[in-house]
Amino acid sequence: PPSYVGTINWTNSTITDPEYSQLIYTTTIEDGEYKVWGTSQSSGSNPYHKAFENNFASQYDGWFSGGNTFSGGGNATHTRGFEALMIQIPKSIRITKYKILPYNDTNNYSPTEFYLDGSNDGVEWTEIDHQVGVTSWPWVYKEFTITPPHVPVYNTFRLRVLTINSGAFLIVTEMKIYGYPAELVEYTGPVPLSTL
Repeated sequence: PPSYVGTINWTNSTITDPEYSQLIYTTTIEDGEYKVWGTSQSSGSNPYHKAFENNFASQYDGWFSGGNTFSGGGNATHTRGFEALMIQIPKSIRITKYKILPYNDTNNYSPTEFYLDGSNDGVEWTEIDHQVGVTSWPWVYKEFTITPPHVPVYNTFRLRVLTINSGAFLIVTEMKIYGYPAELVEYTGPVPLSTL
């Protein structure tokens, strides 16, 4: 949701996503309906939507994956090989960058290898970005720029984490996705002579 929204009311729907059988949380704000879900969550106090509320009182105020979803060595323990956090937004965008705020400045529970994927149906996914060997997570947002800008537009995004630094579960305190509406065309080339 837009960063200025802050804490908003999310509804824990009775609908589950077909792939992971997890509850989908929904909210409606001025530009439409948002949905968030994932592969697992630790408890009712740290559900998926906590990563998108722009309201972190402390390092503990975010999404926690389920307990023991990662081994002591940092690898995802489920046979699918990852834990994931998904968000569906009302309008498709061309993503330009994304930011992740980790658990704290000790790197515990923070991702070291992860993908950002895009989709328009929440079923078929396309890789947008891949990060590996991310070991330094200061207690500030870490920004990842999509270079070159990803051309396709998507309305659903998935943070897919394969490994974490340490700990038995993943924590994403906050996540932000930036882009521009599908109907806008970003042009960075030379100015055509016909316009001079």
